Amino acid sequence: MEDSPSEVVFSTLRPSSDSVVFHYTNGPVKVAALRKRGRPVGSIKKRPQPEDSQPAVNPQFEFINLGPSKTKINHKARMTIRSHTMLHRGRNQRHVDGNSVGPPKIHPRYVFPLTGHMDPFDTLPITLEPYMQDLLSFYTARAWETLYSIEKRAGCNPIDDYWAPIVFHDPAMLHVVLACALLFTREANRVGTSPAFIRHTSRAMSIIRERVVCSAHAPSDETLVAVASMAVAKKAAGHHDQWDADMRILKQLVDLRGGLDALDDKPLVQGKIYRADICGSVDAGQRAFFGDRFQQLPLNSRNYRLSQGFQDLDSLLHVEETLKAAMADIQSIVEAFSNITKNSGEAMVAQVRFWVTSIQYTLLSVQYGGDPQSEAQEVCRFTLLLLINTVFHETPQGASTSDKLIARLGQFLHNAATCSWLPCNFRLWALFLATCNVLSPTLRAWCTAALSELVSQMDIHDEGEFRRLLTMYPHDLPTYSTTCPIIWDEVQSLVRSEGDGHGM
Repeated sequence: MEDSPSEVVFSTLRPSSDSVVFHYTNGPVKVAALRKRGRPVGSIKKRPQPEDSQPAVNPQFEFINLGPSKTKINHKARMTIRSHTMLHRGRNQRHVDGNSVGPPKIHPRYVFPLTGHMDPFDTLPITLEPYMQDLLSFYTARAWETLYSIEKRAGCNPIDDYWAPIVFHDPAMLHVVLACALLFTREANRVGTSPAFIRHTSRAMSIIRERVVCSAHAPSDETLVAVASMAVAKKAAGHHDQWDADMRILKQLVDLRGGLDALDDKPLVQGKIYRADICGSVDAGQRAFFGDRFQQLPLNSRNYRLSQGFQDLDSLLHVEETLKAAMADIQSIVEAFSNITKNSGEAMVAQVRFWVTSIQYTLLSVQYGGDPQSEAQEVCRFTLLLLINTVFHETPQGASTSDKLIARLGQFLHNAATCSWLPCNFRLWALFLATCNVLSPTLRAWCTAALSELVSQMDIHDEGEFRRLLTMYPHDLPTYSTTCPIIWDEVQSLVRSEGDGHGM
């Protein structure tokens, strides 16, 4: 114990006698040295990384392929894109700052509201604002279900699969799509006077006019589709005269391309042109601008197996041969449309789309009139056109599609001599289809009044009997299940109000 090392600790506050002695029997206490971490100084050894390694943390934003083909972008390519993009933005900002003269002007907030920039990489042909992004998102995700009723049943989305990559590369088409998307925000007939709709259509037309005047080449596919889509939008908004002007421009542009025959390898572009042509021609009941390509009915079957309603009509009216063939074809087309499922495939969808377009052009190529029997034939033609609009309803709510046609139909049905050639159940069906498509409040009131009067004459007491008479003709069950109760309630409401008025 005496030889063991020891330490004496003296206190500076207390007397020196109060010292403390520590003895170490096992030697002095060993304290570990500080541990150094990391690689030694001068080491250049690094862990090898694979070529296509992905970051462990998900990126805060997503790279979007704007082209028609999908490309895999690895981590190294992403870093290159980011660096080049930021350098490009920096050069542009310095260029703008260098060209500015004088102090910057400060505008009041209420005059120039602040808007977020939704395209940070400047990849789109126009400056995208937040409301535009909402419209484009809705148009590609939801609006296509209305615009493509046949494709919807098969699960095909032409806007997402084909048109979206083209739209994001063409400023005129992008403005037109934004105008079309505005039609779905509220009643379409009220959108036509909104500042946003006018701004986008005017800007699109300015771009198209500049292309046509300044370019020595034939109009591009994008230009043709932009003009066709703009004509459809204006017609839906209730501007029939502007639709007519746009269609005349489109006809000249298509002729510069060599006619529709030059677009045979681009059926979707042709389909846009056909849709624009038909949407206004049906309402006006006039010959279409591009109707020469369809000289006969799509199925052209002479073995007529008409439904009971058409048989009753034919026995009384002796339906003209073209109309009778159209009735048989419409029956087959509506049946094929009802049988389309998710497994039908794009070929079946394209076939039904062609049949519908062909039969619409055929019905627009003929006209009747001059005597009561011929006027009854014209009523049949109008009714078949309304049937196609009802089954293949591809316009936004509140769109003006058939008011001119329904007004002319009403003139024929006011004539007792013309109605004498038409069975009561056919007139009931014609008025039902007119009520499904009418937009004008005045015309709708007339349709409901005429329908209620005919219901009273035929002594129809319940909705089941009303629906049974309508199903004597071609129909789409989901459409009838939705519209029949609504129209029957309107008719019954009018009948009850007239009964209360007579009781008073």
